[in-house]
Amino acid sequence: MSIQLGLTGENDLKKLPYASTQVSPEHSKADIEHLLKINGIQDMQWTTLNGQTELKFLWKVIVKGVERKIAFSFVPPTVERQKRQSGYGLVKITDDRIAFRILFYYLKSKLEAVKFGLETMEQEFMAHIIVSLPDGTRTSVGQQLEEAIEIGRVENTFALPEPKQRKIDPEKVIDVG
Repeated sequence: MSIQLGLTGENDLKKLPYASTQVSPEHSKADIEHLLKINGIQDMQWTTLNGQTELKFLWKVIVKGVERKIAFSFVPPTVERQKRQSGYGLVKITDDRIAFRILFYYLKSKLEAVKFGLETMEQEFMAHIIVSLPDGTRTSVGQQLEEAIEIGRVENTFALPEPKQRKIDPEKVIDVG
């Protein structure tokens, strides 16, 4: 997700959610890790590749009496804004302070919705579950559904491929009758 704002002055910047935060991205990451730990999530990982940071974590859940680990993926939004810089005019900058604060409060609200019974874990986090596709690629349920909507193939998105038809050789059929 990318948030692009044409904010130029200090008054405009104040309109942006969490714009006044002085919390560094690193501190927000630590806050997110703490939030996950107090909600029983111990296995987590931050990865930055080609300038995009991703949070992945495993959540242990009980499904029909069996403990399962479900993998989730979250990417902080890209918050871009314009800033007046002397000699250059308006320049576009990304603001990771705001982006990671947004992710912190987003996860906090989702976890609270589950904790207080407003939603189930599955309902609240479904789009972020990591799945493996038949070709071996890994994606999230939300990304897969988004792509299916774009090409108009929602009904087949999560269907298993049809089983291969076996040809029956009549010479190998034994009648025990």
